Amino acid sequence: MENRIVQDRTSRPEKISIALKLLYITFGIGVVRSFTLVEIFIDTRTTVSAAAMSVIYSILLFMCFCVYMTGKGRSWARIVSLALGVFIIPFSIFKDLQDMTIDPIFGMFGFGQAVFVIVALVILFQKQSSDWFREKKAI
Repeated sequence: MENRIVQDRTSRPEKISIALKLLYITFGIGVVRSFTLVEIFIDTRTTVSAAAMSVIYSILLFMCFCVYMTGKGRSWARIVSLALGVFIIPFSIFKDLQDMTIDPIFGMFGFGQAVFVIVALVILFQKQSSDWFREKKAI
């Protein structure tokens, strides 16, 4: 009986699972959108373009790592995700507005990413989620 209580306390709440799915979807959209950027950068054939793509892929990989660690109950990862979101979302929304004039579908995917990230971060910092992260740290 006691073992079941400990297991129930440590099992991940459904809300956190939903937030993680949203973040993984965002990661997937980012990878797909980055292929379009690769085509643009290949057309320009500059070392700045290659460096920019390296930075973009490095950020995507780091974000995926943070999502994975958040799923493992690491509170530092959700805090890093929040910091990245606060820093990146305003710039991405501005860029998405520009993209809307060139390619509305591409721009809508960008807005979708921003909405998913915002919703996921709100979920990850709600009381139930914060309690779960505290419990995971205590165990």
